Amino acid sequence: MLVDRFANDMRTHRLRRELIATKLANAIVNRGGITLAYDLAEEAGREVADVASAFVLTREAYDMRNLWRLIDSYDYQIPAEIQTALHLDAARALRLHMEDVLRYAPRLIGADTPWLRDGISSLRRQLLDLLADAPREEYLAHQQRLAALGAPSDVAEQIAQLAAMDGGVGVVLIAHDFQAEPAEVAHAYGLLGEALMLGWAHGAAKTLAPPTRGSVCWRPASSATSSGSG
Repeated sequence: MLVDRFANDMRTHRLRRELIATKLANAIVNRGGITLAYDLAEEAGREVADVASAFVLTREAYDMRNLWRLIDSYDYQIPAEIQTALHLDAARALRLHMEDVLRYAPRLIGADTPWLRDGISSLRRQLLDLLADAPREEYLAHQQRLAALGAPSDVAEQIAQLAAMDGGVGVVLIAHDFQAEPAEVAHAYGLLGEALMLGWAHGAAKTLAPPTRGSVCWRPASSATSSGSG
């Protein structure tokens, strides 16, 4: 492969930074929309470069490439408009997790975080057991809406799961800091949320906030109501 044959030339190419920046910018626009980087930079008070880093971190932690490939694997098997709708739904979830990184875990930007993907994967495997009743119902309803749209069952499950994982970065970060299991931290958030009626507060906030926010299952108290909090 060219990558192997010319690896050293690529590392020392004088336009290496520009080529990487161009490829990354294209990926952000293609996967998140043309205004995503500037919108998040303005909302979170961060540099556009930080948003790009948050995109890469989120893409890797949540294995977004696997979901995108899965949707694309149904070329000519489902209508193109359904595929487009599924990519848009995935983009909304991508934005949720990028916002989490920028607002609540900025110290992860540019850091080496192999443990983050492992923690997220652990939470995904136990998701149904960790979700409280209301978020679980929302997760299942999301799956049903996608199925009714014509989404294949495996795609519907992954997209609904991705949206229900809103706040997962914060859970794994705290688990890492305190050397705890992510599931234990998620369970603690669930108990705290029920005690403080955060589900009710989030439901009330959704009537005021733009409808781009997803469900909250174990989001920290400082961010448990709307995207403008904290």
